[in-house]
Amino acid sequence: TASATLAKMPFGIQGTTAETYQGRAWVSNGAITYFTSAGSIHDFSTTNGGGNFTSVDPFLRVGINKLISTNGFLYLVGDSSVNYISGVVTSGSPPTTTFTNQNADPEVGSPYPASVESFGRNVMFANSYGIHIIAGAAAQKVSEALDGVYTTVANFGGLQLSSSKATIFGRRVW
Repeated sequence: TASATLAKMPFGIQGTTAETYQGRAWVSNGAITYFTSAGSIHDFSTTNGGGNFTSVDPFLRVGINKLISTNGFLYLVGDSSVNYISGVVTSGSPPTTTFTNQNADPEVGSPYPASVESFGRNVMFANSYGIHIIAGAAAQKVSEALDGVYTTVANFGGLQLSSSKATIFGRRVW
């Protein structure tokens, strides 16, 4: 005789981007970010240390477009800014999760989630005026040589920008 135990996935948790960080699942939908309890990919309940928060930063215009974990941080790449999460700790009874949510850049973000990639210990992404790299907590434009290309087609003809990375002849390329 066979038997099994089923655990239902929670209904109501929806998002446009998801990532794992510090042994948890993180899901963002607009300005709201949900996180699971420690060691779980499906338990978002606050009674077990899961939860959510809403970004009320005045520089986030629409929402978080991409979550990406690299170099010990969880980056929240918004349409117009970038934040990062660190220091995730769950303690107490009932368990409560705390963490630090810091702003890396209040003016640079990306509305193109498919362009956001980790590149070594950094994060790279494209937006309507160039390609940027986040090294630690500072975004820097690295595409001056492409500036003329970016202005030839308004809003990229409505297309979504995307990116990829590869090693070509021993050289890492984004």
